[in-house]
Amino acid sequence: MAYNNKSTLFLLLVTATVACVGCSSENGPNGRHGDRGRQPAAVFSADISQRLKEHGAKTGDVQASLLWNNFNDLDLHIIDPNGEHIYFAHKRARSGGELDVDMNAGGPESNEPVENIYFPRGKAPAGHYKVLVHHYANHGSADPSAFRCEVLVGTEVHKFSGSLSSGDPIRLVYEFTLDERDADPQPQHRPQFRLFSRMKW
Repeated sequence: MAYNNKSTLFLLLVTATVACVGCSSENGPNGRHGDRGRQPAAVFSADISQRLKEHGAKTGDVQASLLWNNFNDLDLHIIDPNGEHIYFAHKRARSGGELDVDMNAGGPESNEPVENIYFPRGKAPAGHYKVLVHHYANHGSADPSAFRCEVLVGTEVHKFSGSLSSGDPIRLVYEFTLDERDADPQPQHRPQFRLFSRMKW
């Protein structure tokens, strides 16, 4: 997917209104890595899991998925530990991260959209990650547009909800640090999320 009219955006320092609606941990019967043989998306909420399945989304040890329920164009972004920005205009990173489902980009494709970024199992690089959501375009549905974002880190799913309107700044939903591959992930949950400033896309 490509946009011809994406202007340079600046990330403003604001306090995000996204609220954590709870985190869950899903461990297999054999411990922390006991569920590596099944689809990690299965630990997401049922509606997100269903949409991911319908659109052939891939999964991994680090995965972020975004769901909303109208025709507007919301975008999911991840900044990986190398500082590489994964989003609609740069879908694949050198780290292996990929935006593999991107909906409502060119118009009102679906009122049950989902977006997905994943890092292949066993290949997510150690380091600091940032997960962001942006309302890029209104395609005729009423704003603000409510959304839910779920982030899989190892075997833990972190769930967030919020709302955005067209013209709002990009919003930092969650950031976490992944230790070396064989160590437990160490999510860094913050009660208030900040945005970082003056990063050109």
